[in-house]
Amino acid sequence: MNADIYYFNMLSEFDIPYENKVRKTARNTQQLNEIMNILIEEFKVRKKIKEDFEAKNPAKPYVEHIAANTQKIFVIIDNMAEFCKLVYENLSSENIEYRKIPGCIEAIFKNGRDRNMYFFAGFKHNSFTTDVTGKVAFRTFISDRTGINLGGCLDRQKIFNHISMPVAQQQKSEKYYIGNTFISAGDMRNVFIPHESE
Repeated sequence: MNADIYYFNMLSEFDIPYENKVRKTARNTQQLNEIMNILIEEFKVRKKIKEDFEAKNPAKPYVEHIAANTQKIFVIIDNMAEFCKLVYENLSSENIEYRKIPGCIEAIFKNGRDRNMYFFAGFKHNSFTTDVTGKVAFRTFISDRTGINLGGCLDRQKIFNHISMPVAQQQKSEKYYIGNTFISAGDMRNVFIPHESE
C-alpha cells in the first residue's frame, strides 16, 4: 500500500493486522499530539501546493494535482467515541499544545480529503451519546454520510439515511462480517468483509 498510515488505537487490547506498516500509533494524549503535529505540518505543505497551483491555474481543480504531488495519508481511528473523548478533554488542559488539538482535528476532518488525507473510523451503535454526537469533529466526520454499517440493525445507527427502507429491513441483523453501504438515499448494497470461518 503506497500510503503513510497513522493509527489511533483507542481499544489498546487489539492490534491491527498491518501494524508493522503503521508509521505512528497513538493511545494517549501525548501520542495524539505527536501525530497531530505531523498531520498539521503535512496539511500546511498541501495547502501551499494548492495555493501555488491555483495561482498559476485559476480555472483548474487542484485535487488531482495535490494527489499527484503528495504521499497519500490514511488515518485509522478504531473507536470514534473514545477518540472524541480524548480529543475534547484537552480543551481544559494546562498544556497549550494540547488545547490546540480539538480545533486542528476539526479542520483536518473538514478539508483533509481534498489534501490527499483520508480518515477511517469505527463506531459502536451504543456509543452514540450526546457527549460524542454533539462534538464538531464527530458531526464533520459523518457529514458525507458514507461508510459501511456492519452487522445490520440499521435502525440503531444515526449516520446513514435509511428512512425509505421497510421497517423489517431496518431492524434485520446480519453476521458481523456483512455490511451495508449506501450508494444513494435508500439504495443499499451488501459488503462482505474477509474473515476467519466460524
